[in-house]
Amino acid sequence: MRAFNTKRYIAGFLITVGIVAVLCTFAGLNFFHGLRLQSSDFLFRAAGNSGVSEQSKNIVVIGIDDKSLEKLGRFTSWPRNYYASVVDILDEAGCRVIVFDVLFSEPATGDAELARSIENAKNVIMPVVVVTTAVGSFGEEQITSQVSTLKPLHDLEKPAAALGYANISADRDGIVREAPIILNINGAYEPSLALAAIQKYLRLPKGDNFDLKDTAFSFAGRIIPISPGNRMVIDYLSSDMDGTLNFQHVSLSDVLESKVDKSIFKDKLVLIGATATGISDKYWTPMGYTLNGVEIHGYTIQTILSADYFSHVPNYLTFLIILILCMLSAIIMLRFRLLIAIPAILVLLIIYFVAAFISFDHGIMLDAFYPPISIVFTAVGISLTNFVFEKSNREEITKIFGRFVTTPVVNEILSASNQGRLNLGGTEQIVTVMFADVRGFTSIMEKTQSGHVINTLNKYLTIVIESVMKYHGIINKFGGDSVMAIWNAPVPCTEHPLMAVRAAYEAQLAISRLKELEPNLVNMSFGIGINTGIALAGNMGCQRRLEYSVIGDTVNVAARLTGITPGGKVWISKTTYEYIAHNINAHYVDSFIFKGKDETTAVYDVTDVK
Repeated sequence: MRAFNTKRYIAGFLITVGIVAVLCTFAGLNFFHGLRLQSSDFLFRAAGNSGVSEQSKNIVVIGIDDKSLEKLGRFTSWPRNYYASVVDILDEAGCRVIVFDVLFSEPATGDAELARSIENAKNVIMPVVVVTTAVGSFGEEQITSQVSTLKPLHDLEKPAAALGYANISADRDGIVREAPIILNINGAYEPSLALAAIQKYLRLPKGDNFDLKDTAFSFAGRIIPISPGNRMVIDYLSSDMDGTLNFQHVSLSDVLESKVDKSIFKDKLVLIGATATGISDKYWTPMGYTLNGVEIHGYTIQTILSADYFSHVPNYLTFLIILILCMLSAIIMLRFRLLIAIPAILVLLIIYFVAAFISFDHGIMLDAFYPPISIVFTAVGISLTNFVFEKSNREEITKIFGRFVTTPVVNEILSASNQGRLNLGGTEQIVTVMFADVRGFTSIMEKTQSGHVINTLNKYLTIVIESVMKYHGIINKFGGDSVMAIWNAPVPCTEHPLMAVRAAYEAQLAISRLKELEPNLVNMSFGIGINTGIALAGNMGCQRRLEYSVIGDTVNVAARLTGITPGGKVWISKTTYEYIAHNINAHYVDSFIFKGKDETTAVYDVTDVK
């Protein structure tokens, strides 16, 4: 879990609010409309085939198919007697409603026979087509549209039981997802072909009053959810995934040749329309396959009869969902590290899609585009925020630690922290330890004002620290007037004994130069002792407060050695000397027995570093 950082949380909150505002604005203005529609198609395809509904068994399509064209000739040259014969056969078979999806707007041979058949049947629904034409021209004059209608011949319209508008409305991407149920034609509401057919099928009186509201259309005891334009979502789920219709489909030529059992038309709603290659009006559906116009009318009718309606959730609910998902995503990304946050975000996405599928099964279509991308956008936005803050924090830590340790050491500590390696315990390794201590500091404090002493001490310590860092050491401890530095831990350092001696020798030279440049400084001299050997290096303390350090005999010897080193001198142990004898000039001082040691320790005074 991430540590709480007020600035990071405020920044994350502002970014989340910004994402919510942008996505809600885009959703309200219907940006990315095509992607939004295609995401809803995913729900249909994922749901698949729901099986044959009871209402689909009451619908039969008589197709003007390739077989009919092959036997009866060119479609445009057919006499209307063919259709009259089909109407007579259906009437004799006890068909309840006959729906033509063929517009007989031009006179042809056999119109009189067809008109008689329609009048005798008393159950034929004829199509009407709305035609929109542009009026005006480019330039200063505004282009307007004019709505007109194409109707059947008057002799065929008059005996028809009802008229219905057969327009099929595809979305901008060419996919038919919804069907207009009732159309506003020049200020008057007129039924669609499907609605007129259902009116007749349910034996409702012609011109039955419709109860039309903004989001619902009440009809024959059914409340149909509608979207702007009085459009209803078509239920395609009762078709197979290859587009095979679940309601019966027969060829018009087979009907004429009495090759079809008439009993299949008994009490059925029969649609007659083109399905042949080249003359049919094919449309893409959300299921990923095409259907003919007459088949889409069939699905529209089936949807209304079965009451398997789908309704889109209102925009305000989509906005609320976006807000909730963005906030949850932000909390996850702000509170947890990526190793936990990313799987949690994926789980949140899965939960939403599961909820969308469950709602879809109950006829409610949740937005499948904006809410999921709100999760993704928030996760990415907060991740970038975390990255920026962690980078800033790392730079700040590096800046603070950089006052005491070199950049490689800081990086190693931060890396160990990120990887969870900053634990109690340590390892034995060869290190070089240096102590620098002011000689006679207590006496200096007694003779000089404390303010001057501290300022001078800080100047001298700055020299020592900079020399240590220059040669890749780490300042491990401050002891008032003393400094402890180590090499080769926690970051490996090649030739660490030489690096330590160089740092100490240059520090003494720099202190001497400072005294020459500022003779009024309080006079202080550092004794610097260095020892190399095996020590236990690691994190000391407790889990809540760790300190990286080295302990052991090597450290103790370095401390004892510093205690006897005169001011301005660099004394090293025999162990250190043996590592770098060829790189320095040094003379043997003496052998000492330090406290806690049984054996003597040879000590060397460094006079020059090659």
